[in-house]
Amino acid sequence: MSKFTDFGYTQAQIDEKFQQVLDTIFTNEETKFYYDNGDGTAYFTDTGNDDVRTEGMSYGMMIALQLDDQAMFNKFWAWVNKYMLITDGPMHGFFKWSAQRSGVSNAEGSAPDGEEFFAAALLMAANRWGDGEGIFNYTAEAKSLLHEMVHKDEEEGGRGMFDPETTYIRFVAEMDISDPSYHLPHFYEVYAQYGNEEDRAFFERAADASREYLKKAMNPETGMSAEYANYDGTPNDFRGHGSFFSDAYRTAANVGLDAAWTGKVDAELTDRVVKLQEFYKGQIEQENIPVYWIDGTIVGDKETEDGQSLLYVKHPVALKAGMAQSTLATPNNELSKYYVDLFWNMPMRDGVYRYYDNLLYLFAFMSLAGMYNKYDKQASADRVLVTN
Repeated sequence: MSKFTDFGYTQAQIDEKFQQVLDTIFTNEETKFYYDNGDGTAYFTDTGNDDVRTEGMSYGMMIALQLDDQAMFNKFWAWVNKYMLITDGPMHGFFKWSAQRSGVSNAEGSAPDGEEFFAAALLMAANRWGDGEGIFNYTAEAKSLLHEMVHKDEEEGGRGMFDPETTYIRFVAEMDISDPSYHLPHFYEVYAQYGNEEDRAFFERAADASREYLKKAMNPETGMSAEYANYDGTPNDFRGHGSFFSDAYRTAANVGLDAAWTGKVDAELTDRVVKLQEFYKGQIEQENIPVYWIDGTIVGDKETEDGQSLLYVKHPVALKAGMAQSTLATPNNELSKYYVDLFWNMPMRDGVYRYYDNLLYLFAFMSLAGMYNKYDKQASADRVLVTN
């Protein structure tokens, strides 16, 4: 099922536009940020930071899976293992979150959203294509990674990516705070179904707990969530990331995809998404959109510790893409149509910040076109329909 076709777009229009989207990211020399090294590895570069991130690499693997491009999938995974894998110390088995395009590491620590996408993509790759050998034994790689993510707290000096008590995904393994946009209950159900049997109950609990957490993190009046949040859902302004800013544009989009994949449409979460859609209707079309605290007050002329201005939205295409994808969790009404039409008529981003905006654009497009799907072992060659 496709939100695009629900609102009157033809399959021919969808196919034509999708090819343009892929060309923009993968082949157009002026706009692409995908690079094939010709040695069995490939990468996405974060054009705004001139580096390679586990965020983008894991997104690339998920995209390749959805495109049924196993060669591309393997090239991303090979680059990650060659340059990002942590092989010793308390974080062994995780991946360094940033590296130079040459592969030289920029970081010692990891960012759990990358590992979350790696694990989900690997498990579903096994379902779609079957397992290979070595790092291309997708099931074994995913299970090993998930074990570390869950059980590393049991090692001396280790810190897992999931809090053992709450099951919440941590913002980083070293801190007891979360990032609401990292909460991916639809992925946790994949982990429970196809991951390590001993952790099935943990991930079943994590999926339910994340949906409850999002109700706490998303403001009941505005639907907004902070980039970083405490375990009670309240914003955590660590390094100036306590507002509804770049990371947070993914949160409602994730609620939409969760509803599409699992069919679990929670009335309270749907209400949060609707409140967010209502809050931004109209003003989201402004050239400069203010940044808000989650209660709907304007942040104003402030900066994050790393120098990002909080005066206006830095990634407007990402914001609009996330809003469009969120309609997967809401009825087919005029409000949903407003955001789907707005997204359809919006150009992709060019310039230095195109990486993040255009990846969220691609995910939203695939979601709304019924092209972003869960792959199950018993139907590995068939798409599971995305429904709302």
